[in-house]
Amino acid sequence: MREIREKYDDHAPPMAYAGDLEIVALQPIPGDGTLESDGVRELKSAGERTLNLLDRAEREQIRRLVEEAFKQQVVEQGFIVHSMNKILKSEPIPIQAGTGNFHLYERFDCAITVMASGQVYLHVNPKTRVETKYTLDKIDNQRLYPGLRLVTTYNGRGYRLGCVQAEHATDPVIDAETSVVDYHRNKNPLVDDDTVAMIERMNRRVISAYPMGSGNQQIFPQELLALQGHTENLSQFDEEFWSEAQPRMRRAASARVENAVEFAQQIGDIAFDKTEISFSVDAPLFTGDDHLRVEQLYEMNDVLTFEDGRTGSHPKEVESKGVYEPPASFNVLYVYPQQLEGERADSFWNVFSRKLRSMGAEPDSIEAITFSPTPKSEAPGDVDIQVGRQLPTDHGFDAALVVLPPEKSAITKFYQPYDELKEVFAEKGLHSQMIDRKSMKETGYHKNIALGLVSAAGGIPFTVEDSLPGDADLYLAFDVGQYFDDDDDGLQDGIRVGASVTAITNEGAVLGYAHTGPQTGERIPASALRRITRQSLLGYEEHCRGTPDHIIIHRDGFMNDPIEPALELLERDGISYDVVEIRKQAPARIVNQEGFANPDKGIACINDEQNLAYVATYGYPEPLAKGTTGTPRPITVARKHGTTNIETLVRQIYLLTQCHIGVANTTTRLPITTAYADQAATAAAKGHLPLTTDLETGIGFL
Repeated sequence: MREIREKYDDHAPPMAYAGDLEIVALQPIPGDGTLESDGVRELKSAGERTLNLLDRAEREQIRRLVEEAFKQQVVEQGFIVHSMNKILKSEPIPIQAGTGNFHLYERFDCAITVMASGQVYLHVNPKTRVETKYTLDKIDNQRLYPGLRLVTTYNGRGYRLGCVQAEHATDPVIDAETSVVDYHRNKNPLVDDDTVAMIERMNRRVISAYPMGSGNQQIFPQELLALQGHTENLSQFDEEFWSEAQPRMRRAASARVENAVEFAQQIGDIAFDKTEISFSVDAPLFTGDDHLRVEQLYEMNDVLTFEDGRTGSHPKEVESKGVYEPPASFNVLYVYPQQLEGERADSFWNVFSRKLRSMGAEPDSIEAITFSPTPKSEAPGDVDIQVGRQLPTDHGFDAALVVLPPEKSAITKFYQPYDELKEVFAEKGLHSQMIDRKSMKETGYHKNIALGLVSAAGGIPFTVEDSLPGDADLYLAFDVGQYFDDDDDGLQDGIRVGASVTAITNEGAVLGYAHTGPQTGERIPASALRRITRQSLLGYEEHCRGTPDHIIIHRDGFMNDPIEPALELLERDGISYDVVEIRKQAPARIVNQEGFANPDKGIACINDEQNLAYVATYGYPEPLAKGTTGTPRPITVARKHGTTNIETLVRQIYLLTQCHIGVANTTTRLPITTAYADQAATAAAKGHLPLTTDLETGIGFL
């Protein structure tokens, strides 16, 4: 459809994909039907037909047609439309500070829902977005590093930098005969001839980059890749702009409601198929109707179980109520820099020892080893070798507590060997918790480290009271992580990927995890996904004395790698399953209608007809970040396969967000299934985890 839109520009009617080599449109497409496309050279009319709202596939086509009509109306009102979830005001918010390379825009994330009854809903989430044309040719290549977040200048797609290659723009790098100049001149209609001529004239070194999520390496000229307006990039490349932009990006619930109403009023009615679609803005807060229910899933009551069946509503209560199940064996290795020897080293350990004792999980033993830290000027040094030599393979420890050297002392700046020590402990089959000394004064930090030690040794801090609703015996979450190797000059290309699966019991306890280890290439082999699934099933059977009848599978909505090898294994064993997609973004906000305040957590907007829901997993009584008035973001839950009703799935996910181990001072937006799978996958890609040959019950990636 892109070629049709490009040919007819504003004259093309709203169109939607309807299957292979088939599109539907509200009016006949003008012209003789010829196209300048490699795949399709001519359009032929298939006549007229009526789309049926009761047919799920045709209702989706209607929804897409409404979206297209809506976007056309938005463009006519002067907005910049990249996609439904990326609509920008035409002028940036005035910010004087900074380099001028970044610009902050009002952004509206929108979505259209069409019900079988014909009812149409417009979801509006007012946000902001940082846009930039700060392309890589304007940046010293020495400042570029593998993993840097980028976007293409011509379509805004996200990438991660691989490396600056030795080849130049006119060298054949796309294939044996094609340069990036040839490709963008002949194959990319989104880049104009003047830009291509400039790329050819400057003939800079080309860039390798990887699509966000997963995908094959691609090669670009520096002029067509810009820095993404991500917080990491802003803090590194334009700190003054970032400091002034941050307060503008956060807004109170009342301000978001006001922005959404103004946007909808400006857009007005939408012309659609000889009629008009009107969205009422008189009552901007949607409180539910016959199609979409707004429900309080749980009141702020006790949802967690601690020691001896004590119940509570929050992970922070673990000190007063005790861990649900302490490690069966809890021998701790204490590792610290030689400068801490004596009373200072004892004082560090005593902080965590008291925390563990108060939780009812005092270690059985502790043994210490020390290392000599490396000055930053001599990095990376040999700290990992020093520690590895003192740790035999048959060490007998269940977890390690490591104090990292300070980045800066009174005299010397020290290198922090976080990755190197994680790797050496992984090689020795030992999970570890690292202490960053500058974080010691942060609220909840000591408790989080102590709980991390308990989990690393195989203990269970708390579970969900009365088990999770529904009939699932086991919850599995898959994710794929990426890690970009770096070298001294930041120009080496090296991507490693790792996949993980976390297994959660129907009590909300972490049964364990399995992972593939670091893999070369851009995708996880099917055999590796099958292997970690098998390890999870066998681990469940060993610990729970039986085969699961039903499994809920959670996957991040951004994960593109197929999980069919895992599903085939379940089907072969006769295990039924649901597949649930959990997305970090939602096209709406949930607010308390009394004064347009931030909502209680546990409120969901549920679409039973389409097995879709938005749920506020974070909110009152959780405190917002200091000095902010931001509105908590809901997550999206969508059932992609299975028969479990969407409300049950949402209730499960909400409870799984309330029992994070490593954030005892608060709760988080994402459930422990996908959140832990993400952390484990990234740790696996980095080589920070012991290789699993079965389900690993110690949690060493928190």
